[in-house]
Amino acid sequence: MCSAQVDGQVRGKKLASASRELFEAGALETGPPDESFVRRLNTVMARRRTDMEKSIPATLAEAINTEGELRKQGELVVFGNWLINGRLGAKSRPRRQADPKKILKCVAAIMAEIKWAALKRKHAFEEGRRESRKQEITKHALADQWELLFDEKFAPSRFDASLRSVRHILSDKTYPFSSGGPTYR
Repeated sequence: MCSAQVDGQVRGKKLASASRELFEAGALETGPPDESFVRRLNTVMARRRTDMEKSIPATLAEAINTEGELRKQGELVVFGNWLINGRLGAKSRPRRQADPKKILKCVAAIMAEIKWAALKRKHAFEEGRRESRKQEITKHALADQWELLFDEKFAPSRFDASLRSVRHILSDKTYPFSSGGPTYR
């Protein structure tokens, strides 16, 4: 095991001990999606981000600030619980429902890419993309984040259906998800 993996495990345990409602130590399993899976996925995503360790809320209620905004440590947990508990208030779709675990993992990779893109802009890394695509999460960027987060290599073309499903789910106005600023009143 390399030092980055050990550091990730130590960070994951620190997060899990600070908040049992938002994080949980352990590997992502092949069982059904449940709240435990969501907390472990939140830990996998958060342990790569050093800014997640600052002022960790102990409970989910503490993850909502006084203005009603959800803090970044609770975004994936709230979204994941909403998704696995039946997407209350969401539009019904006539096609077969997407796998919630894959959708959650895709959203975690998207959130990681949003943070990575912000860091690239902050440090002025050159982006070799067209102007019209600079705000999009591309399949290639998603594949890169997926490999970093989950140690699984997939071709970018395998994310077409997942990205389409995520767009449909996130377009439901009943869940105001945008990394860094949903409001709950």
